[in-house]
Amino acid sequence: MRNLNSRQTAFYEKWLALNDIIPALFTDTTGYLMPDSIRTVALKQLAEEDHYLPGAWARNILIASGLKVYQEPIVFANQLKSSRKERYHFTRSGLSLSEFKVYPNPARDYIIVEHYKKNQTDEISVDILDSTGKNVQSVPLLNSESQVVSLNILLSGFYFIRVNINGITNETLKILVIR
Repeated sequence: MRNLNSRQTAFYEKWLALNDIIPALFTDTTGYLMPDSIRTVALKQLAEEDHYLPGAWARNILIASGLKVYQEPIVFANQLKSSRKERYHFTRSGLSLSEFKVYPNPARDYIIVEHYKKNQTDEISVDILDSTGKNVQSVPLLNSESQVVSLNILLSGFYFIRVNINGITNETLKILVIR
């Protein structure tokens, strides 16, 4: 084995620790992917201390075995961009770009609705319709450009997101909710 620097050595030791735990998960009597209390502590320590692959594997094992609850982070797309794409609105064949975006799609616990008000006096709302067209949730959109809309009351399936401006339907988008 070649000489490793201190960071590489620490990374290698994390892999060795994980390598000792994983085979026992398949031969243990407590069940498939169900670590015992000693391995659970080791996995939790590895998951909290390591932000690389061994830690990610440890977190995934804890989530799969029901020992850790995963809460999906809310990430706004415009916070990740270094350029100001809003400045550049190109048109094709005279049609303008959509004023509304809904993501993530498929969604689990929430969706983010991005909207751009042309007039500050406009009242914008979002209706969530089930596959039969029944309105299951209505949410008024605030003045901010991005708003999180909770999907906790919805079951798995396809839904339509209807965007209304001043009570008139402007756009309808389709999303998939997974549980």
